[in-house]
Amino acid sequence: MIGVELDRYAIQGQQPPAEVLVRLLKKIIYCGLPENDKFILTNFPEVTDQAKEFEANCAKITAMIYSTSESGSHVEIKGNNLSLYNIDSMF
Repeated sequence: MIGVELDRYAIQGQQPPAEVLVRLLKKIIYCGLPENDKFILTNFPEVTDQAKEFEANCAKITAMIYSTSESGSHVEIKGNNLSLYNIDSMF
């Protein structure tokens, strides 16, 4: 059902709401497979609303990995007390 809903947004050329994306991720993260106990999400969250929805309804974001230079040759990992940061200040 979530796939049908996402397809509808894609056909209309719209970005799906954060709630729909988090429902999809939640199904994957809590699928019950013991080997799936850690995840790396790329290009998510992209906006503050997505991060808030994810943390409120799925799981706490424990670390963020991002490039610290335009060339992408340096990487920084933020993982200490992320409650002090919001997604806008991290980037």
